[in-house]
Amino acid sequence: MNKFDASEIREGLREQFEDTARWRREKAKEHPHDERNAEAATILDELATTVDSVDDQTLLAYAQLLEGYQDHEEKNEMFRLVGFQSCASTAIEFVQGFISRRTGSRWSSI
Repeated sequence: MNKFDASEIREGLREQFEDTARWRREKAKEHPHDERNAEAATILDELATTVDSVDDQTLLAYAQLLEGYQDHEEKNEMFRLVGFQSCASTAIEFVQGFISRRTGSRWSSI
């Protein structure tokens, strides 16, 4: 029996994108001269809307790797890099990129 529930993982991923987007909007207010924060918030909002397109197999692989993170700051950093060093345009690209970085190999659910 799998201890991971795809719908819970999906919702957690969506919330992480949304929370990080809110944080980026606050940074945009603090640093209005730096347009990257507002742009990153927009990208994060878009990623949140595409979470439903991530297939269950990929979500489960993501969750298993995410569970291995001992440092929550390191995990949060990967979300904060969206719009700065990460150029994912969909949640599936973000998740596949995370899996690839954690495993050192290209991930494809196909």
